[in-house]
Amino acid sequence: MNDERPSGLTDERMTFVLPLAGAHDLNTVRRNLLPSLDEFFPLGDLHQVLVIGKDDEVDGLSFHDIVSPGLNERIVVLSESAVAGTDSRFRSARGWVKQQVLKLKAARIVTTGRYCTLDSDMYLVRPCQLSDWVRAGRCRYDRPPPGLHRKWWKRAARALNVPLTGALETQFGVTPAILVTQIVEELLDDFERRESELTRAISRGATEYTLYWLFLQLHRQIADVYDHSLGPLSGRCIWKRRSISRHSLNSHIDDQFAPDVPFCFSLVQSTTGLVTQPVVDYISDCIRSRAA
Repeated sequence: MNDERPSGLTDERMTFVLPLAGAHDLNTVRRNLLPSLDEFFPLGDLHQVLVIGKDDEVDGLSFHDIVSPGLNERIVVLSESAVAGTDSRFRSARGWVKQQVLKLKAARIVTTGRYCTLDSDMYLVRPCQLSDWVRAGRCRYDRPPPGLHRKWWKRAARALNVPLTGALETQFGVTPAILVTQIVEELLDDFERRESELTRAISRGATEYTLYWLFLQLHRQIADVYDHSLGPLSGRCIWKRRSISRHSLNSHIDDQFAPDVPFCFSLVQSTTGLVTQPVVDYISDCIRSRAA
């Protein structure tokens, strides 16, 4: 662990970290994600939104025209290279690998005690505040069914050279996720000490969250950091096309915004082929209607 930590790590507000796969992500970010954050998350609980763009696209990233002045002041645009540092494998990695690496390496820049990772295709579905997500120092998190994505966990255990222990029974979900900044930094330190590159580990099938959760289990008691009784962070996500037709998609989205939902985020996965402009517009309308 580093001997010196930024003093801001005592800051209890939330930082959001959003790595962009490319400029093609901007439509859903501008129409759905950032407006939902503007409507449903209080500025007093928000420290920064770190938007990480490709080096050759970052100069064109601006959001002042679609968010409130208060939120715009908290958006910080960073280049991938500024966050990735000297990781020699990063530049040649695939886009989805880069996004996972950036979600962890952002801990070196974050100055709050915790941060929440985001993807461009997700959005908040109801008003929420920091006290809904963190209570008595413990964070809300998503816990998928036991044994899901076993390969991810095995590859992460191999990368960390540790046994799986009980990780498959008490799993950690995918984005969005609230990460403890210091624990992520310790994970990054561990890779550096062992001269094992983070990008290589993720390229070989580990994920940012399986690495984080296994490392957490080795060095902390889960119950001291996370509280499953707070409820899920996300829900009713549309991950695959399956039987969802374009005619029934709007009703599925309506269910995401139902008044009694216990979760805060949802999404229509960008890889389903369902995220057309009418769908993006429909989600935008749902956000405005819920906020009214």
